[in-house]
Amino acid sequence: MRTFAVIFTLSLLVLLPVRTFAIEEGARASRVMLSAWTCSIYAEMKGDKVEQERLFNMGYDKGKQFIEAAVAGTFSPEQLRAEVPIMVRMLMAGPTSEFVLGRVFEFVAGEAHHDVVAEDASGMPLAQENHVTDTKLKAMIAETRYSQANCELIR
Repeated sequence: MRTFAVIFTLSLLVLLPVRTFAIEEGARASRVMLSAWTCSIYAEMKGDKVEQERLFNMGYDKGKQFIEAAVAGTFSPEQLRAEVPIMVRMLMAGPTSEFVLGRVFEFVAGEAHHDVVAEDASGMPLAQENHVTDTKLKAMIAETRYSQANCELIR
């Protein structure tokens, strides 16, 4: 009996960090989703279709992973508040996970596009008449944003 108790205790010590790691990875997936989708918009705006598709798919896959974990009750409310960006938490409503992913993507795409066409290099808003409309200039700014966001590191 004592041997069983020791083995049981040791197995808990081994399995608890695995569960904690899985929870952290699930919550991290929400941040990877946001970063990958932001970078996919930058890649699209700079004309890199292959990279845009890769990043979009990664964001989609990580988003599904996160939503499935959230729906399954993997995260406590405290973990959600600590690990998941508030914008994702605010958009986590809808009839299906696909609907929620669409809401998040639409928001992220709008923000990334706005970063390129309606903000200066320091992130300050441009006056409406100064919004970037030139296609080549948009591509150059998107390339800069892509580099600044370290998008090439998202793998």
